[in-house]
Amino acid sequence: MALFHKGHALIIGVGDYLDPNWNVPQTVTEADAVYAALRDESVAAYVKNQVTLLTGDTPDKPTLVSITTALQNLAQQVQPDSTVLIYLAGHGALDTTGEYCFAVQDTKFTADNRIQAAPASANLICWHC
Repeated sequence: MALFHKGHALIIGVGDYLDPNWNVPQTVTEADAVYAALRDESVAAYVKNQVTLLTGDTPDKPTLVSITTALQNLAQQVQPDSTVLIYLAGHGALDTTGEYCFAVQDTKFTADNRIQAAPASANLICWHC
């Protein structure tokens, strides 16, 4: 199979959190499997250095800073005709402003199980419901 040179991917598996009550270790296994499949030349054939993995088992843990940096790096690598895959495995929850967000490793949760919203200047991984 020919390599998929236009394919780029960021695979994120958040298995452990500051609050261990939120831990979901199977997300790391899932992210590892997606990462392996994309890089396997007989499955998806992505170019190996165009697939980034962030889990609790990688040097760059899936924190807000490392994910933001990985997204910025991805944006610099791609071309207008590139295909981009972003895979997220972990928890999502409403934040204190009512937006639904992906909970990264260093997310702070409130007593009512919401994500503590950061100041407006912070880059949150959130979207409107």
